[in-house]
Amino acid sequence: MKKFLMAGAAGVALLVSGVAIAHNQGGHGGKKMDLDGNGEVTRTEATTAANAAFARMDANKDGVLNATDKAERKGDRFANMDANKDGQLTKAEMDAAHAARMEKRGERGGKRMANMTEEQKAEWQAKRAERRDTHFAAMDTDKNGALTEVEFTAGHATMRGEGKRGKHKGRHGGMMMERADANGDKAVSKDEFTTAAMGRFDRMDTDKNGTISATERQAMKGKRGGMRGMAPMDAPAE
Repeated sequence: MKKFLMAGAAGVALLVSGVAIAHNQGGHGGKKMDLDGNGEVTRTEATTAANAAFARMDANKDGVLNATDKAERKGDRFANMDANKDGQLTKAEMDAAHAARMEKRGERGGKRMANMTEEQKAEWQAKRAERRDTHFAAMDTDKNGALTEVEFTAGHATMRGEGKRGKHKGRHGGMMMERADANGDKAVSKDEFTTAAMGRFDRMDTDKNGTISATERQAMKGKRGGMRGMAPMDAPAE
């Protein structure tokens, strides 16, 4: 059960919880949903985005999302980062992959640092580098300076489950997966995924005109911000 709750939780939560819709102006996920770029997300656009997300997440193309898909996606990520294809990830390879991701997300990162002084930028980047060093050291259980795929996968699972932030993220994603799994078979079909995503869309569409406007996105964003300050719900049984 625990493996199922973690499987694809981040991707499911992104669409099912409406995060991408709520952040249409600021995040790359929302921009992809607003296909005509008019600042509003229609039900058709949201459905198209949900279908595309399901296709990306269904790694083995068996028509359902489960723990197997998550494992395959982790394997693909490891292989892409393993530049010399020797079956191990060095710190340099992981740093290079991180740099490539940051370059791809340059516009978003640039906006975040737009109002920072050079000193603040350097401090922020140093803290992020220190965090990556700490994560790598924690995943490198045999301390040989490189990660096997087993270490990489286990390390990410551990980091997602430890600490208040990790536990909250895992619980939220797990709850979304449980809600999407309408028939309780520990797998989310495309129909279940789309139904859950569109249900969230309909709740966000408060004026029921078939689109999510900037005002509705801001209302959801404010609601989510307020929820971060609330005490978390009881964790599900292990």
